[in-house]
Amino acid sequence: MYPNLNEDPSDARIVYPYAERNKEPVLQAISPYIQPRSRVFELASGSGQHIVHWAKAFPSAQFQPSEIDDPLLHASIRSYIGEHPNVLPPLTLNAASDADWTRAHSLVKETGAFDMVYVGNVLHIAPWEVTLGLAKNVPKLLAKPRGLFVVYGPFKRDGAFTTSSNEEFDRNLRQRNGDWGLRDISDVANEFAKYNLSLQDIKDMPANNFILVFANTR
Repeated sequence: MYPNLNEDPSDARIVYPYAERNKEPVLQAISPYIQPRSRVFELASGSGQHIVHWAKAFPSAQFQPSEIDDPLLHASIRSYIGEHPNVLPPLTLNAASDADWTRAHSLVKETGAFDMVYVGNVLHIAPWEVTLGLAKNVPKLLAKPRGLFVVYGPFKRDGAFTTSSNEEFDRNLRQRNGDWGLRDISDVANEFAKYNLSLQDIKDMPANNFILVFANTR
């Protein structure tokens, strides 16, 4: 579950091959939305591969990683960010935990709101209730007006799968867990709109993925 491709067994950095493959395409897609002094919050940072890649590209911006209470993932994130002073220590955040969201919202009161919140590869491997929780809680992290919520992953579009491989992927996910599966962009956008998150852009990404860009319009 936690591949480590480093020769040093004491190296806590986890290396996910898929994260290595898509970290540059994701960076290129989100770069237009990051300013030199932006504050960016990543939900579900995983190993930390993505956020440290962004930190290298934007050394004057500040990045806040987060992850569920998993010691191995937190250790990996800390190892990756060790040489990057513009990345803060990881915050423990389970999107299904009201207490964790309360702590995250308190961070905003202490240090200020974020210009961008990013989440990747989560909505399809989590119950729909997680999407509802993001809709309710992410706006409280965002600067207003016009803070951005960027969502990456595979989606259905207009009620249909965009490829046969995505349809097969969805079938496999639902066999593993009946609450999982590819979400339709319209369903996500409609739910987010209830909390003043307006869909601004849809970007096609490699491997049949999308990036959805929502703006905080409240």
